[in-house]
Amino acid sequence: MARTFEITRNKTALLIVDLQNDFVRKDAPLFVEAALKSIPANQTLLAFARQQLMPVIFTKFVSGKTPSLLWNWSPEIANDNCCRRGYER
Repeated sequence: MARTFEITRNKTALLIVDLQNDFVRKDAPLFVEAALKSIPANQTLLAFARQQLMPVIFTKFVSGKTPSLLWNWSPEIANDNCCRRGYER
């Protein structure tokens, strides 16, 4: 069922969370298929937001070099250095 809602330009922004290579690249250690499949919908939302001159905010997960609790959740971060500043594969 389609839902409609009203957008108030001066009170609305588009927030895109963690849509980055370490999650959407098929050979990435933290690949999430659902994130990859969300790209077309995100592109549609981005086009709309930009057309409406709405703020667009992107977040990016970045891991540090010091082990943290997150490394327990995703040990690939420690083993592959993914999600670190300047890391590219």
